[in-house]
Amino acid sequence: GIPLNTDYPFRMFVSFSTMEKMNPNFSKNWGGLGGLECYVTLDPAQKETVEKKIKEVYAQHGTKEEVENRVFKLQPLKSIHSDTRFSNFNNRVVGSETLITLGIIGLFLLIMACANYANLSLARSGSRTRSVGIRKTLGGKRRHVFAQFFGESVLLTTFAAVVALFLSHLSIRSFSNLIGIPTGYPVGLNYVAILSFILLIFLVSILNSSYPSLILSASRPVDLLKSKFKASAKGSAVFTKSMVIVQFSISLLLITGTIAVYKQYQFLTGSDMGFDKEAVFTVPVPNGDANLQSRFKAKLLENPAIKNVSLGGSSPARSANWTDISRFSGGQENTVVSQIVEIDTSFIATYGLKLVAGTNLSIGDSSRYILVNEELARQLDFKTPDEAVGAEVVLFHNPNFKVFISGVVKDYHYDTFYSKIRPTFLVPDPRGIRVAGIKIAMNPGGDYTEQLQRALSYTESTWKSVFENETYTYEFLDDVIRDYYTNEKNSSALISIFALITIFIACLGIYGLALYSSQQRSKEIGIRKINGAKVSEVMSMLNEAFVKWVVIAFVIATPVAYYVMHQWLENFAYKTELSWWVFALAGVLALGVALLTVSWQSWKAAIKNPVESLRYE
Repeated sequence: GIPLNTDYPFRMFVSFSTMEKMNPNFSKNWGGLGGLECYVTLDPAQKETVEKKIKEVYAQHGTKEEVENRVFKLQPLKSIHSDTRFSNFNNRVVGSETLITLGIIGLFLLIMACANYANLSLARSGSRTRSVGIRKTLGGKRRHVFAQFFGESVLLTTFAAVVALFLSHLSIRSFSNLIGIPTGYPVGLNYVAILSFILLIFLVSILNSSYPSLILSASRPVDLLKSKFKASAKGSAVFTKSMVIVQFSISLLLITGTIAVYKQYQFLTGSDMGFDKEAVFTVPVPNGDANLQSRFKAKLLENPAIKNVSLGGSSPARSANWTDISRFSGGQENTVVSQIVEIDTSFIATYGLKLVAGTNLSIGDSSRYILVNEELARQLDFKTPDEAVGAEVVLFHNPNFKVFISGVVKDYHYDTFYSKIRPTFLVPDPRGIRVAGIKIAMNPGGDYTEQLQRALSYTESTWKSVFENETYTYEFLDDVIRDYYTNEKNSSALISIFALITIFIACLGIYGLALYSSQQRSKEIGIRKINGAKVSEVMSMLNEAFVKWVVIAFVIATPVAYYVMHQWLENFAYKTELSWWVFALAGVLALGVALLTVSWQSWKAAIKNPVESLRYE
């Protein structure tokens, strides 16, 4: 069978001779840009030569303007999975930028975890000073201290790695669904992965153990034995603060990214696309028999649950074929590469398109009349939509295909918001009918679900009675549009998960530091309470440093987050604004979580009986 992870999930192969029978102009339309793929095996050194040859062949058949404006490039087959500039057959392009971003986030998480380990090891080093001091007094070298810490780190890291593998195995299916890898895709370990995993354990162990062991091994044995060692006195305070700031900077960056990506996703799916996407579903219809198609449409309109039916080449949510349309004015030719959509007279009403000039196509119109969108009218150099009405244009760069513009349709998005609205013309051509668009009748106060079920059930039964032995499928227009932005939705969910993990790791770190801080300052807290300090004052004293660190992290992360998200939004022709509240909300969330984390420990220290704190001092 076809592999699940293929970028070419074909259903059948059709010969060019068959396409010629279906469309006699198929091989003559050099201006058309259909969904065909050509595969060429060649030496990499011949790439430029072949591209030049393609250009020369096209120059013999295309117009002068087309030849000047079109560029032909060969795309390596191995890049169709990750090159986001182009699509592929399964519309599932996983960009290399996405993979790199995930790798960077994973690296950040690893750095945060290592920083936490080093911080907490250093914080609890006071309880190990005597053992290290005795080891050094008995002749132990710095390398022996490092070996002890490194060995402990290897054991903990290896255990963590085993747990990570187990959790990965449990979550791989959910993660695969989230990033678009088909369920059942074989994800296994080869020798490269195993060696990389072992190397990672080794490197993480070194990172975890290096700083604490260097700090302790550099201290004098007499200081260690007398417990005069203070981590803060050896410069670790700067390291600790820096690591907390870095952790919360990363957390703020991911929180901001989550909010911004979700905001853009809401913008993409909630913005007006210029057509009615609600309560509309489409059904593919067999191409070629106009009588059966008309019969199918007529029978559907007999049901009161169905308001409108349109037969067309595609729905407004699906891309169409491309071809040339030319206007001759004042002895000058203006040719525009435009989308061509085959429609019937009900297309405008079914999909809720708006005419800004002229009239809709009527039943008596032949294929000599077309509708154009505003963008095409502009590119054909019409000053106003009204000026375009009645004008003569030429299709396919063929003088035998002269048509007149019956009306101008208000621009609508025939594609995703990644690209700007493109020139489009609508032509009444029964030969190109492939899709039936069905608008459900929405009665005021009626039950939409019940009406929907009636329409779906009746459509299926009608289909089976008209198109025997054909496969029935349908899709809702709003679902199609949402599917266009699956990557954005998945990215938002994925970044949210990473943001939660980073916050969790950062909170573990500051909780440990808060515990260490309260223990180190227990005498000070006891004296303050005896002198009348309130619980709230003690908590404020202990929380002050952590609040400062989060504020500094906010100042660092905000410009970085703004730059990163601004660059990401540049991928869209239409995008949401990076409002100030996006960054403010991220800051408030991070500060709130940090305060909740440290306040619990601060509160416990503040309510402690001062006698207990001073008893052993």
